[in-house]
Amino acid sequence: MLGMLATIILNIFNWDLFSDNFMDFWQYPYVDALGDAFWPVIFTGVFGLTFAISRDLAVATAAILITFGIFSTTEVFAGNPEYSLFFSIIAIAGYAGAVAAMFFKKSPGG
Repeated sequence: MLGMLATIILNIFNWDLFSDNFMDFWQYPYVDALGDAFWPVIFTGVFGLTFAISRDLAVATAAILITFGIFSTTEVFAGNPEYSLFFSIIAIAGYAGAVAAMFFKKSPGG
């Protein structure tokens, strides 16, 4: 019984795809269902969970800026360069706003 189960698992499970290209292996069902909206849905879910758990807008904003800064320069969006450009613009604007806010913030003693 156990030998038959192992044979079924080894024959059905695509070990070559799993070992050679793990990223495509785990993304395939989601990309098949969501298409080009896969990464925006993932990012929106991460940002929503970040805000739901922390209940702090600063933490959620930091997560958004860090994620946009990391993923805007990678090959994740090779098929959709408009996402990459959009993420780059948001990351640059967010970082510039954070630096400006740091300079314009009043000192505690002043």
